[in-house]
Amino acid sequence: MSEQTFTFRCERGHTIRTTPQGASLYECRKCIGVKTRERNLAAAKSGAVKSRLTPEITSQWHPTKNEGLLLGAIPPTSTRNVWWLDPVCGHEWQDVVGNRDKYERYRCPFCETILDSLAYHYPDVAAQWSEQNDISPWQIRQYTTQLAQPPLWVCPDNPEHTWRAMPSRLVNGASCPDCKTVGKSAVERLYAKAAKKIWGNAASGQRVYSDSFTNHSSWSVDVLVELPDGKQLGIEYDGSYWHKDKTQTDLVKTLDLLGHGLILCRVREHPLPRLDVENQNYFELTAYAGSNDPEHELKEFAEVLTQRLER
Repeated sequence: MSEQTFTFRCERGHTIRTTPQGASLYECRKCIGVKTRERNLAAAKSGAVKSRLTPEITSQWHPTKNEGLLLGAIPPTSTRNVWWLDPVCGHEWQDVVGNRDKYERYRCPFCETILDSLAYHYPDVAAQWSEQNDISPWQIRQYTTQLAQPPLWVCPDNPEHTWRAMPSRLVNGASCPDCKTVGKSAVERLYAKAAKKIWGNAASGQRVYSDSFTNHSSWSVDVLVELPDGKQLGIEYDGSYWHKDKTQTDLVKTLDLLGHGLILCRVREHPLPRLDVENQNYFELTAYAGSNDPEHELKEFAEVLTQRLER
């Protein structure tokens, strides 16, 4: 069979260059394209197909400036330059259909928001996004790791509660650590309440993130307090039952948090051994199960801490 190519003309008048075998076995590629467009147009006119684009891009099809075009007949690879309207920000612009879902994949080129963002797929999570963040939830995706630090979130039930966490944690079901009671002992909650009374603020169960931590990307701290001088105080309550075999873990966590710049107070329940930590920002108290007085203990500690900071 000859592999030499020749120019052929199909029934519709299209000219193609192919081998004799190709001309006899295969339909004209240009005719295939025409038939596909005709089928798409018929499906769009009948209402059987509303759109061939992604749902998010479809939602941005301009309702008034694409006169004469049927959205359902437009393929994702179309080279047509059409009008778009973002219903969120209100910006209008022109762009080729086939360019929308590649390159930067902007949702809006003016706002530099992106397609498949956290806000689009998880609006309930995005509703907790703090305005103090440098970017918007329309500019990141839910499983991104390309952030200088975890974003700040605001509790939907109590706006006074704020915390930092990667978006994926909230997408996977994590909620406000202050409101969370699961995994927190009654004693731990009492220390958080006492800390708030003494210092005017206290966050319970928040995570601290740092690339310098030994074996973790973050540590959950029982109580975090913002001190007047801008420093952070961490308070950890170590119950004797849960921490009896965790001395090494407690030590690693302590050194990580101190290295991150926290002032740390560990309240260790008798008979847990003391941690061998020599650091001016480390304080260790001994508590006895059943006789805890968090407010009294933290008041005395606050006086010691004030004296230490004033030196």
